[in-house]
Amino acid sequence: ALGIALSDMVNALNLPMYVIGGGVASAWEAFAPTVFEELRQRSMVYAATAPETSIAGGQGASGKVEPRGSRKTIITRALLGSDAGLYGAARLPLVDL
Repeated sequence: ALGIALSDMVNALNLPMYVIGGGVASAWEAFAPTVFEELRQRSMVYAATAPETSIAGGQGASGKVEPRGSRKTIITRALLGSDAGLYGAARLPLVDL
């Protein structure tokens, strides 16, 4: 079900990165292969823009600038896991809005 929902989001939004967080991120290794297979089958956008190593590690973008038209769609887990919201809330008072 996550792969189907994610493929719909990728097709509709075509964003460069999607981050899976919360409690689901702790089970990344268990469901990632199935999710990536669903994405390759159901999302034309992901099939055209998937990085070669989308399953291995799943730790996000390389940080280097790529030529226009070669953008990859990155699917990764939140590195802070289920504590990401707490870290964001703690940092919010320190940010100038």
